Amino acid sequence: MVRSYLRQRRGVLLTFLLFGGLWGFVGMIIGVPLFAVIYDVIKKLVFHGLNRNDESGMVNLYHDAFGDPDNE
Repeated sequence: MVRSYLRQRRGVLLTFLLFGGLWGFVGMIIGVPLFAVIYDVIKKLVFHGLNRNDESGMVNLYHDAFGDPDNE
């Protein structure tokens, strides 16, 4: 769970630098929620793909590393 939190913090920092550098303060305000939505969608797609292909071992490995997308 700590790893997931640190990855998200790095993503927020990257978002501040990227969108803030491109569009200034407005870019920071828009970039952080945009990053959160993209991160969540990709996480759910990976989880869905692993479940669909019946990769239960990979699902457990992914869950341990990144957390459950259905669990807030």
